[in-house]
Amino acid sequence: MANNNLSTEKPEIVLVDDNRDASDDVPEKAPHARVIDSFHVLGLTDDDVHFYDSYTPEQRKRTMRKVDVRLTPMLAVLYLISHLDRSNIGNTKIEGIDVDLGISGIQWNIVLSLFFVPYILLEVPSNVLLKRFKRPSLYMGILVTTWGVIMTLHGVVQNFGGLLALRMLLGVFEAGFFPGAVYLCTFWYMPRDLASRISWFYCMSALSGAFSGLLAAGIAKMDGVGGYEGWRWIFLIEGIITVALGIMTFFCLVDTPALSGRWLDPEEIRFLELQHFIKQGGRFQDEAKEDKYIWQDLKACVLNWRLWLVAYIQFCQSAMSYGTKFNLPTITRSMGFENTQAQLMTAPPYVAGAISSIVFSQFSDRYYWRMPFVVIPFSCVCIGFSIMLGLRGNFENQVGPSYFAAVIACIGIYPAMPAATSWAANNLAPASRRAVGLALNIALGNMGGIMGSYMFFDSDAPMYNTGFGLSLAFGLSGLLMAFAAEAAYKWGNKKKEALSEEDIRARYTQDQLLKMGDRSPFIAALPCRRSASSLPKDLLKTPNPTAKSLADTGVWSYISRRRTREQIEADEKKAKTRKKSTKPKPKGDRARVNITNDKFCDDVIDYIAPSLKRHVGCDLLDINPGAGVWSKKLNDFLKPRSHILMEPDAELYKPFLDPLLERPGAKLVPESGILWTELTKALGYLEHQVEQPRSSGTEPSWNDTLLVTANLSFYPKRRFRNFDSVAVLVLYQLLTSIQLGSLFQKYGLVRMLLWINDDDKRTFLPRSIQNRRKTALQAEFSCEHLAEVAGKDPASLKVTPEQLKKMYARDQWINIESSRNTLARMKAAGIKEPPSHRRMALTDEVMKNHTGTEPLAGKQSTHVVRPYLAELDELNRLAAEDKLGAPKSKGNARRAILANQLIRNEREVAVFDELIHEQQELTRLHSSGELTADEFAAREKAYSERVAALPKNSKADYHLLRDNYLLFRQDPPALLYDRRPWEPLRVEPGDFFPNVETALLDIQPKAMHPLLRTVGSESTVTGDIFDLIQRSMLSSSLDPVEDTLDKLWPGAREGILENCPSLRDPAKGGLPGTGPSGVCSRLLNEHQWMEILDAFMKWPFRPSHAELIGRLGDDLAVSDPLED
Repeated sequence: MANNNLSTEKPEIVLVDDNRDASDDVPEKAPHARVIDSFHVLGLTDDDVHFYDSYTPEQRKRTMRKVDVRLTPMLAVLYLISHLDRSNIGNTKIEGIDVDLGISGIQWNIVLSLFFVPYILLEVPSNVLLKRFKRPSLYMGILVTTWGVIMTLHGVVQNFGGLLALRMLLGVFEAGFFPGAVYLCTFWYMPRDLASRISWFYCMSALSGAFSGLLAAGIAKMDGVGGYEGWRWIFLIEGIITVALGIMTFFCLVDTPALSGRWLDPEEIRFLELQHFIKQGGRFQDEAKEDKYIWQDLKACVLNWRLWLVAYIQFCQSAMSYGTKFNLPTITRSMGFENTQAQLMTAPPYVAGAISSIVFSQFSDRYYWRMPFVVIPFSCVCIGFSIMLGLRGNFENQVGPSYFAAVIACIGIYPAMPAATSWAANNLAPASRRAVGLALNIALGNMGGIMGSYMFFDSDAPMYNTGFGLSLAFGLSGLLMAFAAEAAYKWGNKKKEALSEEDIRARYTQDQLLKMGDRSPFIAALPCRRSASSLPKDLLKTPNPTAKSLADTGVWSYISRRRTREQIEADEKKAKTRKKSTKPKPKGDRARVNITNDKFCDDVIDYIAPSLKRHVGCDLLDINPGAGVWSKKLNDFLKPRSHILMEPDAELYKPFLDPLLERPGAKLVPESGILWTELTKALGYLEHQVEQPRSSGTEPSWNDTLLVTANLSFYPKRRFRNFDSVAVLVLYQLLTSIQLGSLFQKYGLVRMLLWINDDDKRTFLPRSIQNRRKTALQAEFSCEHLAEVAGKDPASLKVTPEQLKKMYARDQWINIESSRNTLARMKAAGIKEPPSHRRMALTDEVMKNHTGTEPLAGKQSTHVVRPYLAELDELNRLAAEDKLGAPKSKGNARRAILANQLIRNEREVAVFDELIHEQQELTRLHSSGELTADEFAAREKAYSERVAALPKNSKADYHLLRDNYLLFRQDPPALLYDRRPWEPLRVEPGDFFPNVETALLDIQPKAMHPLLRTVGSESTVTGDIFDLIQRSMLSSSLDPVEDTLDKLWPGAREGILENCPSLRDPAKGGLPGTGPSGVCSRLLNEHQWMEILDAFMKWPFRPSHAELIGRLGDDLAVSDPLED
């Protein structure tokens, strides 16, 4: 996926599959699978993962609410009218259609069943056809409008043959609606959310029975109006309503997220597109060639025997549903009710069925479990039809029991279908197979409609032993089939879990894994509730004695489910009445990642020893030490006067920590250090520390007598209290404490060494302006350096150099020059990398291949690095030697792709280079004064017009290129990453247990600007106001500063800009122009932000803090994922 997809900072919309690198077309060149929301996904970039993870629960809820309001109600109404149109024929029988048209006996059953023949046969072809429509609403609108016309024609039919023809045509055009509706929903919802949405369709299916009876009772009173019988008016009026809804469908039904820019923000579209991409495990451009895969997908679905089990459940439900719907008016009339009363008495059972459908489906999605929500409803069905059989047709004398049986049967019939449909949809991938499989599954299920048409015969009245007996049989067999499907999917999952990732990689190529779809070993089926599961076996390798000892405890053999506070309290109450287990278990719902490799810890400490020496003899606060390997090595080096170990799982880890606890000053505290209140408790153990005075104008100084280290890495990484993870929450708290002068920072500026999940470092340590959001700026304002000591090596991933460039989200030459600058700093400080953990990206050979011969030093083209050229040269050489095979071989296809990419890049590079050089020339001319003000303005205008004339995607790429260039060229560079004192060391999964790559961050605070230190209980609201200013301006980060100031408060442009000279001073990171050629909000450095804040506070017309909150309002709710 392209790393520029639907950036939150881009005003235009770019589809998820647009602008992807050519290498993305080759699965073997794709990055390894990432685990996102329990899905293994191929083809995601770091920026995609960061965006998806940082999309807060509030944003997700708001986005899905908008979808729910626009999509589900429209589809539900259309589904209601489809069922109304197909089943109202049962109501017309009471009004005499069979008598007027001379239909009797088996002919009536033929009329009912003929609808289902084309309905079943055309569901799969219809979904295949739907995929060819860019706008699904067009196709759905055609279907609804056409079947509405056909329904209207039912009102003028004159004989049995005409009715047969119309019923068949109705089946033709209704066939595509429901599978199309479910397929459309899969573009918008994750599997866990699908059942509750589909339940609204079946709720409408049930309500259609109620509405059908109510409408028929009312419309039938028009008998004789215009010379038409009452049953004709039923068809005519309901048909006209359908036509009107069909016309509305063209305009009101939403399409895919990518086509919904009128009512969704670019951020929301990107999230929904990513969600769909993640759900299907990734996708490459070859999948756009769908014709090639339709028959493969159909074959895969037909041979998927588990799908047939679920299809049989749908068959049973459909047979019972249609059998009841076609005959319930007749059954209620046999209870002794007159025609109108019989019509009305059909409503309550259907209402009960609608309610049960929603309730059961909500629970099914909540527990992400389908089987019980088939079994329980089918049990109700068995009870209902057993009562009916037991009454032996004596309904008129037993109205209460017989009517109760009808209600309980409807309560059980309708919830089973959404559970079964979702079950099938959840276990089919990718999208093309899901479309075919869903249609096939629904078609097989709808065969039950034919059976339902022949279950109740007039000759069986009033006992209907055949109908009630078959319904009972279908309920019982469907119940048993649900148990069988559960067992089958569990068995399949166990077979997949038996394979480690290494075994899978050795056995299958990336291309094969993609083509396997839901059969891929990486994709687990959804059979049951995810209450507990085993850790993947490849994460439980034990390469060293500490890892083996941890594995022997057995506590990492499972991951307990996430629990709410109420569930935790309930479990604790139950635990008090049970016999306590002697085996310790980790607290919470995550498995701690422990550092277990002694040699790796030695290398890390030796690497940063020059700066660690100043802390020898300090107080060491050690949060979550776990097995204590890192803690012991730090203690060996620092020989601290006190070593406080805050360990929430003290009982579990005490055997590992006992040798350390025998040392002088070591103390184990059974407390966690994650939440603010827990961190505050730690201060009580730092008896040697003295609070530094915070008098006005006094800057805090470094305190080398205290060092804080913490392990915040957990597997699996999950959101915690609306933050991306535990680590992000704690990091945010620690940076806030620097600004407030609280926690350890009240003793001075205290250094911190933190182990975190590798993915979390991007939040605070971005490598590109595209990821430089509010949290990253907070780190820049509060830290002398926030540097990665060790972490995952991007070059160790099996990705192409182009994909490596995209992971950094900026031109590779900047990364290379940044590394060169860092290596120079390391050489000056006497820091040497241990060869065993040196990153591959920093070898001399790789550096030379990336940059050519000489260091760039800002003199060469901004796009000089095109790593794919080496691959193209090699392919050209093989072609010259006739070693690439046939013209259509994979090698020749790859060569053609790269050649076309080279042509495109050459054209783009030429334009971008000219624009960058023109920007630099404008800067030079502004400084030299060679041009008059009018001449400079004319030249600046010409530059802005050239930028504005770029295509949308190219314009965004150019701004990204220019802004990254300007951030890097500042002195010092604006990004903390480019100021790092060393190159990170490479970690290996085997350094940890479980074997999850983890990063070590070194955070050295600095004295913040005085304006930002005025925050909190003694605040003069300067810092609080700055928070509002920053959030407002960053919400439009691509706009020029003057425009964002106008948005902030009327008149702010004129009142503030004149007092901010650095914005136009190139020496201080500014740009001489205005508008598109000037500084945008995301380019501002710390000095410029403080200049804006100072000018705002001195502006005589500035608003108060409360007035700013009132004006910005809703914008603040989504401006940044890390809010207080």
